Amino acid sequence: MQKYVVFHKFNAARFFYPFLFLWLLNLGFADQNSTRKGWDLLILRELVLGNSPDIKSHILEVEIAKENLDVLRTGYWPSITARTTFNDYAKISNFETYSEPDPYETYGYSLDARWTLYNGFKTRRQLTTGRKELSLKEYKLALREQEILKDFMTNFFDALKAQTYLEFLPEIQEIANACHEMYERQFQTGVIDTLIINESARNLEGIRTQILNNHQSFKLAKAKMAESMNCEISFWNKYETFIEPPDIYLDLNESIQIGFSGMIGSLEVEIAQSKYDEIKSERAPVLEFTSSAGHRDRGGFSTEENSRELTVGLSLTFPISDFFVTARKLKKSQKEIYRMEALKDLKIQSFRNLLVSQKLRVEHANESLDLEKSLYTLQKKRYDDLNKITKKGVQMKSALLTEEKQFFRKKLDLRIAQIELLKEKYILDTIK
Repeated sequence: MQKYVVFHKFNAARFFYPFLFLWLLNLGFADQNSTRKGWDLLILRELVLGNSPDIKSHILEVEIAKENLDVLRTGYWPSITARTTFNDYAKISNFETYSEPDPYETYGYSLDARWTLYNGFKTRRQLTTGRKELSLKEYKLALREQEILKDFMTNFFDALKAQTYLEFLPEIQEIANACHEMYERQFQTGVIDTLIINESARNLEGIRTQILNNHQSFKLAKAKMAESMNCEISFWNKYETFIEPPDIYLDLNESIQIGFSGMIGSLEVEIAQSKYDEIKSERAPVLEFTSSAGHRDRGGFSTEENSRELTVGLSLTFPISDFFVTARKLKKSQKEIYRMEALKDLKIQSFRNLLVSQKLRVEHANESLDLEKSLYTLQKKRYDDLNKITKKGVQMKSALLTEEKQFFRKKLDLRIAQIELLKEKYILDTIK
């Protein structure tokens, strides 16, 4: 099976998810191997990715990071500002601190331009950091998709298991009822004692409790899936059943990679290093090209040419006290790099542990399935042999009913083991 969770970038196609949701809902979900209709996991996963509010939030974070790159690129552009001034020196003369014989007013306006020619390559380093932060957001989006799909598939298979229990338990209950009625007749004739009757009654109570619990588990699993899909619980009213997904092949000997968690850890280290370089650029002198064109008048507004001004120059700024502040910032930033490196190692190890434990779950589910198959085969043989003997009148009917009940139990256990193996495979396929 082709892996479903892939690292991908946001594109315009995501805006069509709501339309895809409605189209799939109207089209219906059909089992590929039969005409039975129900909820298909492969389609539901698409709807989860298209409607989860959490995923939409991460998509917007990716878009914000892209917009931030455009903002940072403006650091290469010159800045242009318009300015107007008005000064009333008559008010200053009232304090008798004014040296002019007569108070006056000044008017002025100008268009100022400033272009940074060199600042220690700070803008370029900021863009490097911005690109890495964009990649980080994309990897976090992919990781969040993995986590949401993992939770969703867990709930889906829980619903499928509850559905399977509700298919088998009524049949088992019917057999247990017939067996209990036969025990009551045998008790009245004195063939058996109350111990067997009480054990049979407790067995019936246990089956009824299982049915009730699985009804609740089925509803709870659907409620959790509805929450993941951001839809009402009534969404599930269209179909009553969940379709078992197809089996998939997994290579359990495949080498372990670092996964999205490891990629996120590596990017966080690179971002911390890039921010360290940004801080280093604050030590560099800043060279700027400056220009100003405007008009200034004294004692009234005038359009005379001698009142117009045009200045062009270069500005060179050296940090002095900020040099020591920058040294402290660099020391702090270096420790942040060490912290991110430690977190990266932790994330990589955590992912590897998760992958190993999930592989062990798959192997355990495989072994459990093999065991249930063998137990089912043995129980079927016992039931068939006892059925042949009972037809000849050698054995009591109650013994046959007991073996038939055990036969259905083993059949149920086999189906649950198959579903559990599928669940662990799909989860492993998602997190790889």
